[in-house]
Amino acid sequence: MSYDTRSDPYLLLLDLISKILEETSKQSPRKYSKLIAEESRKLNGVVKTLRFSYLPPGEMSSQGLLEPIKRIAETLNPLVGDKEFERYPLALANLRFAVRYMRDPEDRIGRRGSIASPLDAVWVEVLNAKKLGGNLLGTKVGGGGERFDVATNMSVKRGDFMLLCLLPPKKFGSFVSEGMFVDGPVKEKRSGLVRLSGRPLRNAEAALREFLREMNVS
Repeated sequence: MSYDTRSDPYLLLLDLISKILEETSKQSPRKYSKLIAEESRKLNGVVKTLRFSYLPPGEMSSQGLLEPIKRIAETLNPLVGDKEFERYPLALANLRFAVRYMRDPEDRIGRRGSIASPLDAVWVEVLNAKKLGGNLLGTKVGGGGERFDVATNMSVKRGDFMLLCLLPPKKFGSFVSEGMFVDGPVKEKRSGLVRLSGRPLRNAEAALREFLREMNVS
């Protein structure tokens, strides 16, 4: 029985990631540009192979077709910790985003119902907030053992808990935002990953569609 690979949200996300990596190769330390570009091309090839396989996710996994995705993540992961990337914040955030969504393809492929289904959403605590200009704030947040920078026009302050959807990074001046708050603020402590639904899911969908349009991914 064939599977509609063309409509799988995770394959759409991987296609977007391959284009983000292509752009990242031009924004990175010179010695890593060729490596990132090559991994982008590999990922593009993997996406094409999976889309034309028409195999259900379980068979993709059993036949080893998802393993190349994890190998690309393993190749790029050491760059995330390379201090040279501290001078290239957008490239670093792009790599963090790409590795996050490529290291566990078996858990993400086959999630249907929304283009945002493969995305992570995590409860985070606002650690600090500063004005970026106009009504835009730049926040540092923490949750799930990680820290993220997030730009928002929501009214938040230190100690608030927000539901953060981890989206493709976006630059606001010198500030690089790694996602979007899709729910909150709440005062009571919350933690952990959340499967999006309702209004938070619709918010994430709208943001992701904008990134897909910008990168010409369909």
